[in-house]
Amino acid sequence: MAWLRKRVRAWRRAWAASSHGPGLPAASGIARIAACCPDGPHASPLLRTVLVAGASYGGMWDTEIRGFLDRSVKFRRNVATQYHVRAGCEGSKPQDGRYEVLRILQRWDLGLLPRFARVAGARLVLRQEDTTGFPHRHPPRWPVSFYLHDVRKPWGPGRGGERRDNQSEPERGDAWWLEARAGELPWKEPGCGFASDHDPEADCGGEPLAWARLGSPEEDLVFAGSRLARHVEEALASRRTLDFLIRAGHEDELVPGSVRAFFSRELGDDLSPGKRPRLEVDWSAPALWHEERPFLLEPGGTTTIEPRPGAAWREGAVLAASLELDGDPPLRPETLVLEPPEAGRPPSVVLTTALNPVPAGEEISIALLETWAPDVARPEDLEVRFAFTAPSGRRTEARAEHAGEHRYVCRFRPDELGVWSYAWRTRPDRRFLEQRGGGWLTVVRGRGGAHAGALQAFADAALKDAWEARDLAARRRCHFRLVALQREIASLLAAGQAPDLKEVSERIAEVLPDVD
Repeated sequence: MAWLRKRVRAWRRAWAASSHGPGLPAASGIARIAACCPDGPHASPLLRTVLVAGASYGGMWDTEIRGFLDRSVKFRRNVATQYHVRAGCEGSKPQDGRYEVLRILQRWDLGLLPRFARVAGARLVLRQEDTTGFPHRHPPRWPVSFYLHDVRKPWGPGRGGERRDNQSEPERGDAWWLEARAGELPWKEPGCGFASDHDPEADCGGEPLAWARLGSPEEDLVFAGSRLARHVEEALASRRTLDFLIRAGHEDELVPGSVRAFFSRELGDDLSPGKRPRLEVDWSAPALWHEERPFLLEPGGTTTIEPRPGAAWREGAVLAASLELDGDPPLRPETLVLEPPEAGRPPSVVLTTALNPVPAGEEISIALLETWAPDVARPEDLEVRFAFTAPSGRRTEARAEHAGEHRYVCRFRPDELGVWSYAWRTRPDRRFLEQRGGGWLTVVRGRGGAHAGALQAFADAALKDAWEARDLAARRRCHFRLVALQREIASLLAAGQAPDLKEVSERIAEVLPDVD
């Protein structure tokens, strides 16, 4: 029977190992940096900037406008803060035989790109929400064509109406079906509908900037093409925002069931905006110099790219960075431009997979906006569940609290160094699928004595869990935590820091054999 016990032990250890966090792959590729300047003697390589509303970019707004094509409306609403926006002809709840038409307004600030850039390509991507399970009177029809126009009137994004709930009267200056700015500027035709390339009173451009067609619920809506790229370049040169209208084709707007839903700027949390609309711009520019550097980053790793010695720099130059990744790693590196330590020197570029860094011992707050929750009587009753997974594989669940104005905030204090994942879920409307999202956060070294205090707290929690651990998987997770703490403490002691942690390291060494 010894062979059977041996196999059982091997199986148990393999099962315990599988309870650890996922082994994340490294991120590698080529970093391209260029010192862009209007009179630079060189042309930079092709660089890509991706704009998506989140923690590092707040220059995007979108609004859904809705009404009938005969200038009447079913609702006077500014729908600016719900998690999806829609375009097409509605397929349920007609009024006097008429079905509402819905359109989308978007605004993009291009301030992150140099105004003298030459745009080689642009793509506007909207993630589609699967609404095929919704109880439609007219089932969704396929395919549906969509068109992208430039908006000519200064519309107001709004905040969701007077009560900021997407169901109340628009505030003064808000865009809605009959007005670009409520009480100030009407559309010449409802829904930003008067299209012309020559009339100064036009609501939007006559010739579309781009066209796309959706044939199934799984497809993204992608607008691209040379006309869109030229329009982006012109907007950059004139220092104006991009203002877009997204509508279904004229024939599709006449047929109930052509409406499609797309995740909006408000979906989910700012730390993980992956499902939100994104604008990708490929561009080049005159440059003082440019160079390429290969890189490879462990999960949670950081590297700094210093321009080569003697690299030219002058006032008004812009240091731009673009990454070409090998494959599609889950931790996509972020780029940060650091100001130079002295005048006349170029900035440096930091590449990091330590996404959403949280200093050890500190708390993180993750907020979501959810203005449409018909299945609950009060906003406070909506459940928004979070789950945090530590580097050791330990899972902790939490619930977001309603913080007023339809905001839900989850506060969490992670207690392990390294890369954590988090996921959230909620279902405000049973007619739709459950909403899900998630992302990454990285617990990094704190400053000075605060870091030593955090390690002390981390060790106390890990030792307590080790004492209470009963099954093999829990012991292996504790082993991981203790070894990671021992390594971090050893590096501090070697640097002559935090001598009080020596006793903690000794306590960990005593416990380790019991959780092996």
